[in-house]
Parts: sequence; C-alpha cells; structure tokens
Amino acid sequence: MKKSFWIGFWAILIFAFLLRVIPAQGHNFFFTVDQGNDAVHAREFFERGQLLLRGPVTGVEGVYAGPGWYYFISIGYKLFDGDPFGALFMVILLALATTGVLMWQVGKKVSPGTGLLVGGALQFFWFFYDTSRWAFNPFPLVFLSVLLILLFVRFLEGPLRQ
Repeated sequence: MKKSFWIGFWAILIFAFLLRVIPAQGHNFFFTVDQGNDAVHAREFFERGQLLLRGPVTGVEGVYAGPGWYYFISIGYKLFDGDPFGALFMVILLALATTGVLMWQVGKKVSPGTGLLVGGALQFFWFFYDTSRWAFNPFPLVFLSVLLILLFVRFLEGPLRQ
C-alpha cells in the first residue's frame, strides 16, 4: 500500500482517539451500577490475584458470560491505578483496533481510498461512537462482529495463499 494510505490511516486513528478521549476528560463518561460491579470484579483479579471463572450475568437467568471481559478491563484499571477511566480506555482502544483492522482489510481487498473512506465514515456513525462512551460488557461484540465477518470472508476465499 502507498505511503499516502498509511498517512491517512494514522490520521484517522489519531482523530478517532482524540474524538473519544477528549470528551471523557474530567470523568465525563457514564459509570453505572454495571460498570461498578465490573470494577469490583476487575479489582479482585488485579489487586487480590483471584482468578475469575464466571463473567457478567447475561439476559438469561443463571447464565453467565465468560470472565474475559473482567480480564480485559482489568488491564485498564491497572494502567490507570484503579481509575474508572481505565476500563473506558480499553474500550476506546478496542474501537481504534476495529477501525484500524477494517481500514487495513478494506484497503487491501478493495482499494486504499475505500479503506480510508470506511474508516473515516465510521468515526461519524453515532452507534459506533456510542459503544466507546462507557465500558459496558456487550460492546466488544462490535469488534468481534467485524473480526468474525473478516474471518468468514477469508474462509470463503479458500485456503490461505502465501
């Protein structure tokens, strides 16, 4: 890919980062009972060293998700010394990874200009932006959905070619 693609790629990612971090300054972000509960579980892992075997509750009574969410946000809590912004920061990084992977793959498969257009347009799509405004455990599904679609496309293309 051309140098101009990579300049645009990084410009969009920097813009996306600033678009999400600046409004969150001064703890101007959602922190509800669910995020507090997640913070307690993350603290159990990163401060007390307890391995978590059960994740957040799902919409089905008695059924729980895996503990991966707690491990994921505990990285942010550790980096930010227990500050709730740490979990939000991890979700912001996940949104940036989604944008980056999507731009790279669309740029490679379709055209570099289309990849940049998709990445730039995604920053103005309210529902995508809204998933990085608070650390809520279903929000990684956005990243996982994009990843699943890309893996499915790769599967449909046939065996990996070197």
